[in-house]
Amino acid sequence: AHGATIKLKATSINGILSATGAGVEVFGGTWDGNSVSFSFKGLITLGADYCSVQNAIFQNVGSIAIKGVSNANYLTVDRNTIKDAIEYGVYIEGTTADSYGNKIINNNVDTSAANGASGIYLTGDNGLTYFQKQWQVRGNKCKGSATPTAGKVGITTRAIEGITADNIVVG
Repeated sequence: AHGATIKLKATSINGILSATGAGVEVFGGTWDGNSVSFSFKGLITLGADYCSVQNAIFQNVGSIAIKGVSNANYLTVDRNTIKDAIEYGVYIEGTTADSYGNKIINNNVDTSAANGASGIYLTGDNGLTYFQKQWQVRGNKCKGSATPTAGKVGITTRAIEGITADNIVVG
């Protein structure tokens, strides 16, 4: 998608790309969500091991820009610019099994236009049965709302055995 602009159809109920095979790499391009509201789905969804999204621009995101689904390991989200996400800029879950080696690094996430949005969210399940392990969230810049909804923050890592470092959160 390098150099291309891909825009979500106004009547869509899903995102633009769902990567279900191991090793899918998305490099560059502008991914425009067309401000379509579709609950808890990603413009790009990474659903298999060793997938990556790098150097892309996300704009007018009606839900989540980049979503990693449970059981996906060694995902890399690196050097992306995310603007106007309504729910999350980057959301990677590990809710049905432990997830390993996921990296969210060097991204610029701006959710300041939405009071109920979080910039980066790396999570295990609510019951603390499954966890993110051997993960990295570092070098990111997150700008959130000046008046956020309770519980919505720049970066959340509900995970163990990992590194959070060198991030900047404003708002």
